[in-house]
Amino acid sequence: MARLPQVTGRERIAALGRAGFVVLRVKGSPHFLRHPDGRVTVVPVHAGDDRTRAPDERPARLRDDARASRRVPVTDKVWNEGLARDPQDRAFARDFLLAAVEEGVPIQQALGKVILAMGVKEFAEKVNMAPPNVLRAIHPRHNPTQQTLNRLLRLFKLRLTLAPIDKPVKPRAARSARR
Repeated sequence: MARLPQVTGRERIAALGRAGFVVLRVKGSPHFLRHPDGRVTVVPVHAGDDRTRAPDERPARLRDDARASRRVPVTDKVWNEGLARDPQDRAFARDFLLAAVEEGVPIQQALGKVILAMGVKEFAEKVNMAPPNVLRAIHPRHNPTQQTLNRLLRLFKLRLTLAPIDKPVKPRAARSARR
């Protein structure tokens, strides 16, 4: 079996960046990266990094990521880069949430993307909620209450409301009681 090239953490991040990954945050050595389609990876970057061997599956995954990232719309990349650049920027996160809902993205999914970019623990502290409850609220298999969603959205000065539809809906004929 051929030996894989040895790369530094910074070189790995550069390769993943070319494949569409964006750095979400840095906590010490680990750099957290996310792809617009939702995949996440962590790359350790050490000062004076000796060349370390990448995992065996990495080169094939990088090629697959590069192919997949060509199908991602540019607007998604722009939003993801903005969230990654400054995940604590509440004004940008608010604009992101409003635009995402306007484009038809479910509020739970859009809010989840913002919360993961900010860091679940940090976000939970700001909204005075336990981190597992925040994760449960943004998990696609759970159905958070309106009160919970409003509690999460309050940080961005947003809340769920009803708005009238401009175009009236045609009334349907009532079905008969008999079948």
